[in-house]
Amino acid sequence: MRLGYGLAVLNALVSGVAIYVNSLGVAHFQNAVVYTSLKNGVSGILLLIPFALLSSQRRLYRGLRRRDWGWLVLLALTGGSVPFALYFTGLKMTSPVTGSLGSHLEFVVVALLAVAFLGERLGRSMWAGLAVLLAGVLLSTSLGLVRFNEGTVLIGASTVLFSVGFVVTKHLFQGRLSTMVAMTAQLTLGSAILFAYLATRGELAPIAHLDSLQWSYVVATGVILLLFTVTAFLAIRLIRVAAVTAIGTGAPIVTIAVDLIANRPLHLAGDEAGLVLTFVAVVAILVVGLREEGAAATLATGSAHPKGEGA
Repeated sequence: MRLGYGLAVLNALVSGVAIYVNSLGVAHFQNAVVYTSLKNGVSGILLLIPFALLSSQRRLYRGLRRRDWGWLVLLALTGGSVPFALYFTGLKMTSPVTGSLGSHLEFVVVALLAVAFLGERLGRSMWAGLAVLLAGVLLSTSLGLVRFNEGTVLIGASTVLFSVGFVVTKHLFQGRLSTMVAMTAQLTLGSAILFAYLATRGELAPIAHLDSLQWSYVVATGVILLLFTVTAFLAIRLIRVAAVTAIGTGAPIVTIAVDLIANRPLHLAGDEAGLVLTFVAVVAILVVGLREEGAAATLATGSAHPKGEGA
């Protein structure tokens, strides 16, 4: 359990670095969907290496049932392809603040879906932590710059789909599906769907004309995405998915730290109070989560060994 929360914190750290590097990389591409398809593709190709080299990995796929394949396709659609296209398309039509707010509210949707469909139990303290986290997110957002238009709808849809992807991942792990199989479905199959989308729109041609700097960003961010996915999936396997995504909401704080280290100018626009509140909420969720899941594990152990047995 502690390992799961440690991985969730590591995932937030990786996410914060990813936000920073992606902000640099995407600036070198005219089409952000091309950029995200390429970096996702790098991660997907790396995940195929164990499949190609190890017979034990290939056996995992041969043992899948038709129902498993259906869930994996759903994961690829919700976690690895469609929401990316929706998000970047919507971002062209609305303000960056709107896009940022949409992604930062993901933990709320995940928590509601996890309770409704996975049966995750969140205590009052955890709900209080999530409420404080929501307040921190809203306080650190320049709400006056949020725009409500067609682009906002697309970004909202992408947030819901990403959230569904997290919940589907947890569902697959509850069914004891391999972590490697789930990651490969999301990134490898998901990136294939993205490339198919680009092909239908005739937007693959620019890939042949990328320069070395663009490819360096694609490879670097692809590796970072793989590390993000590995830490996220391992954390989701071990602890509640609602906790994983809530802790991940602290990633922008890490991005700001990286900005400071890189000596880039910061423009917080009076968002310091919201960031502090977000940090406090993430720490509280971490502490409360460890306590609640520790108590649940102790109760489960006690139920498995009733009094008088095993003496």
